[in-house]
Order: sequence, then C-alpha cells, then structure tokens
Amino acid sequence: MIGETEGFVKLIASAGSREILGAAAVGPEAGDLIHEMAVAMYFRATASDLARIPHYHPTLSEIWGYPAEELAMASGPG
Repeated sequence: MIGETEGFVKLIASAGSREILGAAAVGPEAGDLIHEMAVAMYFRATASDLARIPHYHPTLSEIWGYPAEELAMASGPG
C-alpha cells in the first residue's frame, strides 16, 4: 500500500563493468518497480546508465537511482 515505510531495493552489478546483473525489490509496491530492472538487464545497462536516467520526484521509481549511483561511483576490485 502506498505510504508504507518498510521495504528495500537491491542491485547486483559486475565488479568490473558495472553491468546490472540482477535486482530485488521487497515491499508493497515491488511489482510496480521491478519491471524497470528487467528492461535495464535486457539492454545490458550499467549502473552508470541507470544513474543517468531521469527518475522523477516524487515517484517510487526514483529509489533505483540511489543504489545505481553508489555502484557507479564504487571503486573497482583491487
């Protein structure tokens, strides 16, 4: 239900290329959010690609920008 405060999203990306390999959405509106990650994975988007896509405020989909930005800025292995 809209207004709930419990839930989370998770992105899994390749350590080297930052390509999005998987995602999870848990919460009352998860079904309305996860389709965006299916599209991103189909087009082999990277975390940087996802972070650059406008997610309008206030919408639930803007939640994907936060982990995408963190993954895009994360340093590589080693």
